[in-house]
Amino acid sequence: MRQSALLTLFLLALGCQPASKLAGTWKGTVGFASVELTFDPGGGYQSTVGAGTSGGVAVTGHYKADGNSVTLTPEKVSLPPGAPEANAEVLKRPSRYTITWSGEKSLRLANSKESMDLTKS
Repeated sequence: MRQSALLTLFLLALGCQPASKLAGTWKGTVGFASVELTFDPGGGYQSTVGAGTSGGVAVTGHYKADGNSVTLTPEKVSLPPGAPEANAEVLKRPSRYTITWSGEKSLRLANSKESMDLTKS
């Protein structure tokens, strides 16, 4: 037990975080679109938004959780066929969200532009 606590303190001193409570796959909605968001324990994420007849938007990047907020920093954005490339540039900007937990398997990510209600699957 003591060794585990010392290891945790050592990792925190190095700037590492223990596996995030966010780790896993979350499904829900953003506006009227469906969203699936997967947080990897190592700090990576993948998301897909929408999936209508024209396909959806896929984004991969990394995240940093800090208290009751998370910042998503996209690295790659894939748009559905025919979508303006300018949309990808907008989606590549980092976004910071406030996390509101409703138990262990339900949360809301929200900022001034949007909110996502998600359930862990």
